[in-house]
Amino acid sequence: MMKNRYRILTIIVAVLVILASVCAVVWEHINRTTAIRLRQDKESFEAEVSQNLPPGSNKVFVQRYLDSRHMTYIDTTPISDKASATNDVASLIEARSRQTIDLPLGSCSISATFTFDSRGTLLGYTDRHGCKWLW
Repeated sequence: MMKNRYRILTIIVAVLVILASVCAVVWEHINRTTAIRLRQDKESFEAEVSQNLPPGSNKVFVQRYLDSRHMTYIDTTPISDKASATNDVASLIEARSRQTIDLPLGSCSISATFTFDSRGTLLGYTDRHGCKWLW
């Protein structure tokens, strides 16, 4: 009778170890796939922006580009008078893609911040992913 209990316990432990191993492999695959997909999407966005919006582009050109990509954006007013006097960043456009990147554990979208000097000339941009996870 004791041998049967140990045998059953051994089988249960073995099944749990196998299930945990499978879950770990699946989790690693999902993480790797997600990272690759996000990196490819970011590289694609950066290449497109670099090609279509060189530094020095005017604000209206940037807004038209964002409209053509179906991105929502907010154009800020000048940040400060001091920025205008020193040619620092004077205004921003915060943009977000309406398209989502569906992933196994949630969804993401591209966001970008475009910076402009006091004349409305593009200085540069930064981009990032905003994600909503299942949990």
